Amino acid sequence: MTRHALTVDVEDWFHPLLVREGADPSRSLIREPTERLLGLLDERGIRATFFVVGEVAERHPDLIARIAKGGHEIGCHTHGHVALCELSPEEFNDELDSSERAIAEACGVRPRCFRGPSFGLRPETQWVGKILARRGYRIDSSLLPSRVAMAGWARAPRTPFELAPGLWEIPASTSPRLRMPYGGSVYLRAWPRCVIRHWVRANARRGLPSMFYVHPWELLPTLPHTPGAEPGRWITLWRQPRFAATLQWLLDTFPFGSLSDTFAALIGT
Repeated sequence: MTRHALTVDVEDWFHPLLVREGADPSRSLIREPTERLLGLLDERGIRATFFVVGEVAERHPDLIARIAKGGHEIGCHTHGHVALCELSPEEFNDELDSSERAIAEACGVRPRCFRGPSFGLRPETQWVGKILARRGYRIDSSLLPSRVAMAGWARAPRTPFELAPGLWEIPASTSPRLRMPYGGSVYLRAWPRCVIRHWVRANARRGLPSMFYVHPWELLPTLPHTPGAEPGRWITLWRQPRFAATLQWLLDTFPFGSLSDTFAALIGT
């Protein structure tokens, strides 16, 4: 049976780009849902890739240390969760400096995997690949190859490819024909389970494992009120109450591993 990749974006409730307007960053809610998620993975012996926001590592170093101690792969999710399109190359380097330092201080790991906030790899942000490769990263997972996604790139490859010398891009999963996203966030919560199962199997028959991504804040009952962010909040939280059950179904239905382990044969790591 094909093993698939499970990734976790370790960001607090106020980090999602569509709810951060009016959010109070002084109120952190990341610890309880992250510990709950770790428990679900430990019960099933699953080792995933955790993309850590540097600000979270600074604020909760013991939590990041626990993730690493559990045998999970540690990746970088920038320092302040700022969209790639809002950063210059210099600012991006500064983000990486800060996040790498915070992560290393928390758990002693220097990340070799990266994901941009809300993905965000597009033709105009491809320059991030050269910077990541120069800094020794081996995997980037910042691409959502779909026209229906807000941060998508419709014509990009659906399969892993070399974004820069030595740096492999592993895109988020989409359906084979219409490129419908199904691997995480509102997409994972929206589709019926039978549809997700069908697309996972269809990609597997083509030799392509699926890559799923989840967020600890999705396990919260709801997010604190964020004045002025109602449309974005609605999109971000649509069908959130069904996430916990969907996650448990996902973990019990498919075999999972980290990005590096799952795609080792395809990318030659």
